[in-house]
Amino acid sequence: MTAAMAASALAIDFTPRESVRELDGARFSELIFTDGHSDVSYEPPAAWSYHGEKNLLTLWEPARQQVDARIVVTDSGVTPIALDGPGMKLVRARAQSILPRGSEEVRFLSEAKNAVMIDGQDTYEATFEYGLFGQMSRTCVLFAFLGNRLVTIQVSAHPEDFAEAYRAFHRSLFSLQWHKAGTRG
Repeated sequence: MTAAMAASALAIDFTPRESVRELDGARFSELIFTDGHSDVSYEPPAAWSYHGEKNLLTLWEPARQQVDARIVVTDSGVTPIALDGPGMKLVRARAQSILPRGSEEVRFLSEAKNAVMIDGQDTYEATFEYGLFGQMSRTCVLFAFLGNRLVTIQVSAHPEDFAEAYRAFHRSLFSLQWHKAGTRG
C-alpha cells in the first residue's frame, strides 16, 4: 500500500475535475478525483464519454453500441485474497458473480494475474462470454485490493467489438495513479 493510500481511509469520489498535464511539450487530458487526502488522476480512453459520482465511474464509447466500462470502489469489510491457486478460484467465482442476473451460456474465456497493476498493487482479471436477452456479450472483470478497499473494474462489449474496447480501456488503466492532494490539476 502506498503512503497516499495509507493516509486515506475515505472512499474515492469519482466526481471528475478535468485537467491537462504536459509531458515533453505534449498535452494530455486527464480527470482528477478526490480520495480523502489524495488526488487520483486518470486518462480515459480517447473519444470515450464518462460520468462520475461517489464510488463509481462509468465510461462508454459513443461510436459503438453497448461498449462500456465502470470502476467501482468498495470500502467496507474487504479482505484481500491471495492470488495463489485457491485464491484465484475464489476471485474467478467473485468475477463471475458480477455478470448480469439472468446471463445464459456463460463461458469462462481467460484469466490473468497482474495484467495491469493498479497503484503498484496486484490485480486479477477474468474474461467471460455470456448471452442475455438473445444477445452475446463479453466482459472482463478486474479486481485490485488497495488496503481495505476493493477496486472492481469492468469492461463489456459485443464479442466483435470486445478486443478493441478491451485494449483501449486496459491501456487507460496504466494512467490510474494516486497523488498527494493538490499536486495535480
